[in-house]
Amino acid sequence: MPVFLVTPLGHNADQVGEAIRANVAAEDFLELPGRAGWLITSKGTSIEVSNQVGLTSPESDFKPTLGSAMVTTVGSYYGRAPTTIWEWLKTRIENPR
Repeated sequence: MPVFLVTPLGHNADQVGEAIRANVAAEDFLELPGRAGWLITSKGTSIEVSNQVGLTSPESDFKPTLGSAMVTTVGSYYGRAPTTIWEWLKTRIENPR
């Protein structure tokens, strides 16, 4: 299943986190340490994830309230992080639901 990284681009991590917790099932997201962002699994596109969270909307009269954030698809991963992050990524990418 595709995994997306939602990265707040301002001092809005609390608001973005609240929106993710309200709009995404708990088993479908993981908060990164230091409120650096969230990993989200979804069968949709980055636009659909952005709309689901409430960053954007297909409605023309939408008034954004969360501030700026970036939604990107995770195509590969590497680096240093807690084991829980690597396990979460592995299980979501290798075992689509």
